[in-house]
Amino acid sequence: MGSPAKFRSRARVIDLLGRQQIADAPTAVGELFKNALDAGARNVWVDFWEAEKVLTVRDDGLGMREEDVLGKWLVLATDSRHGAVRNDDGWAKFADAEQKKWLSRPSYGEKGIGRLSVATLGRITLLWTVWGEKTERRGVLCLVHWNLFQHPTKLFEELPIPFLQLKRAPRKSDVIALFGELRAADSVKAMLRDQDWSADLRNQLRSDLELDVTHAFARVDLRWETGTTFCILNPSDQVEELFLKGVLKRNRVTIVRLIGSSRFTHFRHFGIHSIITRTAILRFIRLFPGKNCPEQIAIGLLRISTNVTTTFVSRYRKTASPKDL
Repeated sequence: MGSPAKFRSRARVIDLLGRQQIADAPTAVGELFKNALDAGARNVWVDFWEAEKVLTVRDDGLGMREEDVLGKWLVLATDSRHGAVRNDDGWAKFADAEQKKWLSRPSYGEKGIGRLSVATLGRITLLWTVWGEKTERRGVLCLVHWNLFQHPTKLFEELPIPFLQLKRAPRKSDVIALFGELRAADSVKAMLRDQDWSADLRNQLRSDLELDVTHAFARVDLRWETGTTFCILNPSDQVEELFLKGVLKRNRVTIVRLIGSSRFTHFRHFGIHSIITRTAILRFIRLFPGKNCPEQIAIGLLRISTNVTTTFVSRYRKTASPKDL
């Protein structure tokens, strides 16, 4: 009698359960809000920098240890609603009395796949999470390129997800090192040569691996503070549409103004910033009962909490007209 058969899974199940199941950017952001509640967060900060093409979603929850990132966040269908998982393994060691009360309640996320919602927001996710206090404080920096999980034949164990455990705030050199590790992986090199894989996906991956980290992180502040930050690089068009049409209820022409002469065109780049409290998130969850309305929750919360900042960039042109926008 031979060895028993086993199920195996192609890596693209990540894409099927994540990007293809999450309807749109508002739904994805709403899922991140609910995950922040489950982490004991009191506040969530959302920042979108249009010129640098960076979206960050940061919370001040309990954060994650290395074993949480590797054994839960990177493991599908992990049910963190069970008390043994949420409290008894030491993860909630530094939770205060109020947070312990929150963690004793049923979670707001479900099915253990909400974490995959970030794949809807952009191709590249840099996860930075800090757990603990004083001498026990430590952080994990992790890089995920979601295009890898759209390959039709690769298995989970074949795809690299570079990460670092740190005892300080991350530096630009740490991010560069993660990109270098991803670029040097044999499986990634093979995928870039694979003519049977989508040319568009290969070209996107090749371009992203040469990302100018200095430019992308000009606005990003990865802090040495307890909590979790999702940094989305080169976010999807849906993200800009979420903030312009969904949140600000404006089109791009009203935000990016052409104000120059016939020789110089002045573009106004914008940044969008929101601070959202736990109380506000819970209020909107009650306003939209059930777990099928994260998009209304996200848009509603962002509308009442968003501030816009602008910067000017000048470009030389022979002619300038509103049609250039």
